[in-house]
Amino acid sequence: MDTKRRDRILRYVYDRRCREGGYCFYRLEEPNSSDTYSALAILHLLGEVDSDEKTSRFLRSFQHASGNFDNLLGAHFALKGLQLLNQAPLFDPFPYLKKQQRAYDVRRVPTGEVSIFKHIYLLIDLYHSLNIPITPPMKDEIASFVLSLQASDGGFGWGYGTLIETAQALSILQHLKITTHNLGTDAFISRCDNSLFGYVNVPRTMPGYIEHIYWGLKARLLTGSRPLYPEICRDIVIRSQNMTGGFSRTTYGGIANLENTLYAIESLVYLRNW
Repeated sequence: MDTKRRDRILRYVYDRRCREGGYCFYRLEEPNSSDTYSALAILHLLGEVDSDEKTSRFLRSFQHASGNFDNLLGAHFALKGLQLLNQAPLFDPFPYLKKQQRAYDVRRVPTGEVSIFKHIYLLIDLYHSLNIPITPPMKDEIASFVLSLQASDGGFGWGYGTLIETAQALSILQHLKITTHNLGTDAFISRCDNSLFGYVNVPRTMPGYIEHIYWGLKARLLTGSRPLYPEICRDIVIRSQNMTGGFSRTTYGGIANLENTLYAIESLVYLRNW
């Protein structure tokens, strides 16, 4: 990444730090765990993350004295953020995480949820990051749940495959040490490669967005395969950076936020491989 682009990104992130240590993409004193994690992950990728007691204290505030969190999403952002700062939570999170060990009825996924695997993906990602062992019964239950949702098109999803759900399913299975090379997902991922958008979430649909490039490249890494249009992906990501220094969801304008900026930078890191 060239120095000028890197400096613009760093300025974008630093400008969104709140007085109490968290981050907020719309630059009000309303920090949240999601933006704070994204900011720290961006700084980490750029080699700029450093100890920050205010930010550590802010992230620790999401855990109750019982060790619980309000929800798994908040737990994921807080615990991963603290890990980036080389800090530990005040209380052992394992009892709370253990209570989250359950497969979900896909017919009861909340309206608007991007992925039926989101909860399990976040949980297994935390187990992996925190080096928490996964018991054989838990492994078997989750693997069975994920594999039962491979669609006839080769992707993973409810009724039909989507790129995001396929990438998350592959990540879960690899963390569980389940062999994925014989699942036939490469052909599905290739159908999500798109000469205009880099990647789309569902084959033969439009448009594609920066999160689809991120998950498409991640799926390629998980399967050891190559994207069909790496230069298109790189060009779209770069052109999604707007005047603030952050990245929007598309090249067609729109407000940049920290989540999309993280997707962009991780995508550029992945693209170094191709």
